Amino acid sequence: MKILLLTIILTSCASKYNTYPIIDKRNFKKDNPVAGIISKRLLPSTNKRTVKRCFSQFFWNKNAKKDSLNFLPMQLNGICRKNNYLMNTTIRESWWTTIVYSRSCIEVKTTCPRN
Repeated sequence: MKILLLTIILTSCASKYNTYPIIDKRNFKKDNPVAGIISKRLLPSTNKRTVKRCFSQFFWNKNAKKDSLNFLPMQLNGICRKNNYLMNTTIRESWWTTIVYSRSCIEVKTTCPRN
């Protein structure tokens, strides 16, 4: 019982959601997601796409949070390859950590524009 209580105290977790109406994949910056001027009218398609990727870290061998944030541009570019834009996108970052192990995940839910 004491071990379980100690584990709960020494474990922390967090989750963060960001929603973007339109993402320009060529110029996207997570902290400054201004889409710029879009010259054509975008219509959403009916199929939603979801991509999730997690990174792990034991002790201090690498930085799982940094790896997940560095992977985000590649993840966005891999969705809807025929379009430069993503619509109604939600990016969910979640991470949890203990003394010896950390895990960071990034999940993207989006809709591709119609061609």
